[in-house]
Amino acid sequence: MVFTPDGTTLAAGAAGGPGAVGLWNVTTAKRTATLPTGYVLALSPDGRTLATSGEFTAGHKASLWSVPTAKHLAALAAGRPLGFSGDGRLLALISRPPPPLSGPPPQKIRTVSFSADGAALATAAENGTVRIWILT
Repeated sequence: MVFTPDGTTLAAGAAGGPGAVGLWNVTTAKRTATLPTGYVLALSPDGRTLATSGEFTAGHKASLWSVPTAKHLAALAAGRPLGFSGDGRLLALISRPPPPLSGPPPQKIRTVSFSADGAALATAAENGTVRIWILT
């Protein structure tokens, strides 16, 4: 679940069943829309764009949605949206890497965070490994 920055809308994954995201008006406590999409959510800093994906979406692809209109804006690559940069221009989308030919399997990234200036991205894997990626 995620609230828009102004606190007027709540986006909740799996609202109404698997593969659906509900948009709720917080003031009236009424659902304003149901998006036929996954349950993994990331909201842009201005609260106007919602990125979604999940195992129930076609090809596990992520999508962008307009929060005010509940309209589908774009289909993205397969993966989970985990966060927007502070200016909302970048979206971290984590896809499942193929297993290596030898050696240990890659660790799943569980969380990401952009630096305030958007020049770096930090990732944390399920095994506790933290990496910083410079985005210049």
